[in-house]
Amino acid sequence: MHGRGGGFSQFYGGFESALIGRLSYLFIRNSVYKIIYDCTKPVKPSNDLTNREKMAIAGFSGGLAALITTPLALINIRQILDSQTKPEWRRNYSGVSQSINQLGENKWNGAFINVLRHVVLNISLTAPFDYFHEGLYLRFGDYGFVRPLSIFLASLVSTAFTLPFDNARTRIMNAHSNPERNRLNYSGVLDVFRQSYSHEKSRFALWAGFYTYFTSTLLYAYLTVGITSGANGYLKKANGLK
Repeated sequence: MHGRGGGFSQFYGGFESALIGRLSYLFIRNSVYKIIYDCTKPVKPSNDLTNREKMAIAGFSGGLAALITTPLALINIRQILDSQTKPEWRRNYSGVSQSINQLGENKWNGAFINVLRHVVLNISLTAPFDYFHEGLYLRFGDYGFVRPLSIFLASLVSTAFTLPFDNARTRIMNAHSNPERNRLNYSGVLDVFRQSYSHEKSRFALWAGFYTYFTSTLLYAYLTVGITSGANGYLKKANGLK
């Protein structure tokens, strides 16, 4: 019974940190994006910005949100992978507040790769989405499938670009401070890329889990790019602009 209870607690803890982390990240990211967008856009309330401007805003807002929510991402990754560790080496995080206290001064471990991963994610979603959306709109017109298809295609591109950084983030954040407890020890992001290739003998090692990650990216795209694009499109129509 004790084992089952611990397993349930560990699962629930991972769910709790994931839920709080995702909601916090999305709130900060979308709020910062909207504020900067409104302060940067042209005088007309429904005009749009250039693709480069939107890429810069998306990258900055995503990176800032990632930096602030780094402790939650750190806890969540470690909770998920704790069951794969020897029982005597497990961190046994429970609730979010208690887990943050357990991290102490190490709560910002992996902050750089976490920010880098989200900057790449947001930029590699925004630019392809605008490219596909504009092309499909010019070819087919304002049909209902144009935006969902653009998001789908942009998510494929973003997954290809971002997944290596996500896998590197997982390896860095899950690393123990005691080097003897790690299968491999990394000195930084570039070292993760180098060692993954030399030890796993595959140039595609950092793209492992592509389809699962694509599903996550697709959902994220709908909650960020899809929402902002839909809101801007509605404002344009309401003001008689194309």
